Amino acid sequence: MSSTVGGRRSVGNCSHAGAWEPAVKNTTRLVLLCVVLLSMLTDADAGIYRWVDANGRVQFSDQPPPTVEAESVELSPINTYEGVSVEELEESQAMRSQEPNPGKSRKVVMYSAPWCGVCKQAKRFFKAEGIRYRDLDIEQSGAARREWERMNATGVPVILVGNKRMNGFSEARFMELYRN
Repeated sequence: MSSTVGGRRSVGNCSHAGAWEPAVKNTTRLVLLCVVLLSMLTDADAGIYRWVDANGRVQFSDQPPPTVEAESVELSPINTYEGVSVEELEESQAMRSQEPNPGKSRKVVMYSAPWCGVCKQAKRFFKAEGIRYRDLDIEQSGAARREWERMNATGVPVILVGNKRMNGFSEARFMELYRN
């Protein structure tokens, strides 16, 4: 049994011939979402590879080269602080930064990493202002790394001034801590 209604052909008593379309669209969307998520998971597991090319230059990539032996590189979970925050130090942490500098208010200790641009900015500022400080590289010194971890730090630089800890760096905020 078929009939024509409003230019559309209807078979049998099924007056809801288009009712299945939203279900198909939703299923299609769900399948596409699953495919995208699975591809993201695959990409998230991708490593970083290091090798030396034919010209003797060190190369890095997220895919190993097809013709050369490459080593997998493990990246450090250390970040650079994007903002600046200041907090009180626990007594054991504050002792490290309270030895006085001759002619200055307080000793300055900075936990840093060689790749950290903000750390480099702080070092340039300290040098320009004649501020003595102790630089503890958390990637080169196991002891510095352990101290940094005990402070529950998640990025660099971490700068200790008196009984205050600055995460990140700002010239104005630093001078405020340093002078007070």
